Amino acid sequence: MKAFRSVEREGIPGRPARAMAMMNIAMRDVNWPAAPRTCPRITQRNPNDSVEATMDAAAHGVLKSLFPNFDFMPALNAATGQIPSWGDPAHVSGGKAEGAEIATPVVAERSGDGPAFSPAHTPDGVPGHWRPTGPANALDPNLGWLKPFAMTSGMQFRPPLPGGFTSYDQLLRSPEYAAQVNEVKALGSGRAQPGLSWRALPVGRRRAGVRPRSRRVRLHCLPGPVNGQAGAAYRR
Repeated sequence: MKAFRSVEREGIPGRPARAMAMMNIAMRDVNWPAAPRTCPRITQRNPNDSVEATMDAAAHGVLKSLFPNFDFMPALNAATGQIPSWGDPAHVSGGKAEGAEIATPVVAERSGDGPAFSPAHTPDGVPGHWRPTGPANALDPNLGWLKPFAMTSGMQFRPPLPGGFTSYDQLLRSPEYAAQVNEVKALGSGRAQPGLSWRALPVGRRRAGVRPRSRRVRLHCLPGPVNGQAGAAYRR
């Protein structure tokens, strides 16, 4: 969590969401053969290799690539140390090797994401489009171009303009727009964070004692890619 918070403090919320999604996908690819494949399936060399060790190593490989200034080896050792002692150490080692292999294509699949996190942005001045309110710069202004995790594009589920209007100029001159402005004024400011609420759901279930571990992984894997895509959906 220190690694994720370090990126959040830099004012780039899209990066930790992307990292969480990539880590969740790598772990899910280990244990859910029926799930849609985001990367080539890595076949276990030995069916007795530890699936838990593979999940741990897959997560470690992704995080090590995304946060090179952090040492995740103690966390990996602590996680694999929870594997029952009666397990064959060779199967734990084999699982860790396969997890590292799974992380590699997951990271490679997202290697072109860099431009989506560029802070460069020039407002176009078009009425109805976003304009600076100062003093801070636009937050993740290019995140809308992030390659989707679970959607065909960031605009896949975007509704049309309200009232059936086909341009911002028509909308801004309409009574419907005036009514929406007045509604916002009536509601006032707020600090709702629906994305964090989604993320809190699997954490709550985990603390409630969901077993086995593979099911806990699945609980996190489901919202992870969704959170990773959410910012792109409303910014493009």
